[in-house]
Amino acid sequence: MTYILGQKQRPLMRQYDFWGTLTHKECGHCRDVLPVDLFSKSIASPDLLNNRCTPCAVKCNREKGRTTKRANNLKHMYDMTTQEWESLFESQGRCCAICGATEPGTKHGWQTDHDHITNCVRGILCLGCNCALGNIKDDPERAEKLAAYLRGLRGENVAKAKKISVDVQALYAVIEAQEKAIKALQETIDRLRNTGAGQFVFPPNSLVPPNPLVPYHPYQPVGLPPVEWVGTAVCQNVQSGEAH
Repeated sequence: MTYILGQKQRPLMRQYDFWGTLTHKECGHCRDVLPVDLFSKSIASPDLLNNRCTPCAVKCNREKGRTTKRANNLKHMYDMTTQEWESLFESQGRCCAICGATEPGTKHGWQTDHDHITNCVRGILCLGCNCALGNIKDDPERAEKLAAYLRGLRGENVAKAKKISVDVQALYAVIEAQEKAIKALQETIDRLRNTGAGQFVFPPNSLVPPNPLVPYHPYQPVGLPPVEWVGTAVCQNVQSGEAH
């Protein structure tokens, strides 16, 4: 009969062969029936085998060692017990005392912040806040200057964002005005086309001046005098198609 946490448990299952030799045993931790080769020797057990299989025993011993090491470190470094540490963490709402983060930010767990002069524990912090305090050397004046610096940058960024917003709105207004002007011009052209009062023809490619700096009239009204290109000696007659 075994006892776990003060409660009577059923006996561990054992299996024997025809000759009465123990071949399999139930693990008291994972409750799996395993070969006896997976159990270490123990003189405290009637069958001279440990009640836990070797993988479970290693796991439990590692957790126990980690808990014991943490308790020893708290006692040695901060003169604090594990219960006191848990009580302090509970009073913080089980979160960072500065930023309120619910995750420690590292696989090593929460950081115990303490005063480097008096060695008194001040709170439980996440990794980011603890590193920030270390970078400013626990100096309150430096922390205030840092906060003022960040607030000033935030105000400048907000002002720049507002100015950009105003410039964008002005640009939208200019674009809208240009679209209205283009629409009005298109309506005028359509009205002229419908009334037949302004028939335009596009000049052939031979009439396009070779110099881009020369003024260029893209549309030549029918019935008007020929176009004379300024800066050249070429005069094209649109009606007759002759070059002078």
